[in-house]
Amino acid sequence: MDRGEGISLIVPFRPDDAGRLKTWLWLKRYWQWSLPAAELIVGRDDGLPFSKTCAVNEGAARATGDVFVILDADCYMDAGTLIACAEHVRLNRAWWMPYKAMWRLKKHVTRRLLSQDPEAPMQVTLPPPDTEDVQGEENAWAWAYDARTHGAMCQVIPAAGFREVGGMDPRFRGWGGEDSSFAFALDTLWAPRSLDDSVDAAHLWHARIGEGKGPRGRMWVGQEAPRTGTSLRARYEHCSGKPGAMRSLVREGLRAVG
Repeated sequence: MDRGEGISLIVPFRPDDAGRLKTWLWLKRYWQWSLPAAELIVGRDDGLPFSKTCAVNEGAARATGDVFVILDADCYMDAGTLIACAEHVRLNRAWWMPYKAMWRLKKHVTRRLLSQDPEAPMQVTLPPPDTEDVQGEENAWAWAYDARTHGAMCQVIPAAGFREVGGMDPRFRGWGGEDSSFAFALDTLWAPRSLDDSVDAAHLWHARIGEGKGPRGRMWVGQEAPRTGTSLRARYEHCSGKPGAMRSLVREGLRAVG
């Protein structure tokens, strides 16, 4: 199964920004070429601000694969890693953060990549050989290796595990807290995360939706404050390792929008 059979790529995305849409269309071709037998589903959400969690749940409801890869629309990485992780979760009660470090590429590197043919092997060197190629300056390396602790950008989960946990909490709207909260839930209700130490992933550059630097610059359209999910995320962290409390918290979220 080296073509992606049985894998559902679930990409939460709304095409309301031309720059992000261009990046996603390039990546869509890359994934269709590198995993031709995989099911590619764009999860939808029409609320304001956009809810990644609702979009993932919507896509998962339509997915037919036995392994879900929850994938951001700006994630670029080796497809072979996803295949290997999928094989592992088929044989074990596990889920994966499938990279060692996540590098936020700058505009000039991303544009150079997008000008090339997506139907080709990885075309960027990771880790980047030049600090001028990645965002974060002196913090770039710390950010890169910290990303998987937050469940960021890509998760490989058996479909049974996703359903056992109950999906992602639909109360998260706007940017902030949704990935790490779901990771806490998976760690507690399914299995502790497995970590890949052999592969790096790239976060492709895109214009900020919000204004300014820091968390405020990452606010999504319709989001009134940065990291609106901070308090809810704190509750997920508090329930980490406590199956009964975590199950109650997840059910609370489902009832809140049910």
